[in-house]
Amino acid sequence: MKFVVAGFTPIQEHVSALMQMKKEARTLSNIIFVELPLNYQHHYYERELYRNAKAFMAPFDAKNYWEGFGLSNACAVACGCPLIISDSESTRELWIEGKDCLVGDSYKSFKYIVEYFDSIGTGLKPENRYTVEQYGKEYEKLAVMANMAL
Repeated sequence: MKFVVAGFTPIQEHVSALMQMKKEARTLSNIIFVELPLNYQHHYYERELYRNAKAFMAPFDAKNYWEGFGLSNACAVACGCPLIISDSESTRELWIEGKDCLVGDSYKSFKYIVEYFDSIGTGLKPENRYTVEQYGKEYEKLAVMANMAL
């Protein structure tokens, strides 16, 4: 199975991990790094990656990093791409395990999901549970909260 790592991370702690992964990938034949062009059409490239992927993996350290209303996850699901995600209040609110996603809680569980995805991910049929307007309202709430925190 080939793994495609696309895009970048704005979270400083993850930048070093991504850079280390790129260095190590030179010796791994199953990881491909794709740089998404940052132009007015980048969402077309992103959409095609989601549409052609077996799954979109978005793990995070739930104890130390709060994952909000995940736009990348929503984009993947909108393209019919199942998720491999960490467990959190927001992921449980948005996605149904076994329908939209497979949930991991540790390196070991994510490794298992990736290794056996072809057999354990076969029944996943992700659907957006919210309309575009509802997503917009949720993001507006987050923007207001972020401005209040400043």
